[in-house]
Amino acid sequence: MIIVDNVIQDSKVLKKFSDAQLWTDCDNDTTLDGPRKVVQTNTETGTKLKDAWEFISFYLYDIPSLDLPSYGATEIEYWANVLSPRAELEWHQDKREDLMIESGTLVHPLVGVIWYGYPHEVLGGYLEIKNHSDRQEEVERIQPVYNRAVVFDPTQWHRVAPIVEGERFGFQLNLW
Repeated sequence: MIIVDNVIQDSKVLKKFSDAQLWTDCDNDTTLDGPRKVVQTNTETGTKLKDAWEFISFYLYDIPSLDLPSYGATEIEYWANVLSPRAELEWHQDKREDLMIESGTLVHPLVGVIWYGYPHEVLGGYLEIKNHSDRQEEVERIQPVYNRAVVFDPTQWHRVAPIVEGERFGFQLNLW
């Protein structure tokens, strides 16, 4: 796992993503079982990107400290979640939802990334990841800190812990 705080240094980029409506629109446009957005990682420089979310997908992909190109992915799947105390995200593994529904085939992404790109104040809402050792199961808890990126193995069971107060804004990438 890689955790990078203050991952984006460009104040113009951070300002663009400080618009709560932008996040809400992306969240409303996606669901757990689709439709999520997918772009090719080999998009040529200078190609017109459709929206701010494609832009930030490639921006995060190119940050050296996250080392995302080393996974050899050909696609980036992305979506956003805005979660309030009334919402929950239970234990799950990331997978190709369409294949699971159609044929029961379990296919996982190469790596997952979460970026907390909205200046939120939230109590709770930790990313919890189950780590299995030889004899016990441990749960790692990562606080949803503004401008933090978390790179992790999406085959591990993970969830968003209950939110006590505030809203949690998260942007997710899966590399395929």
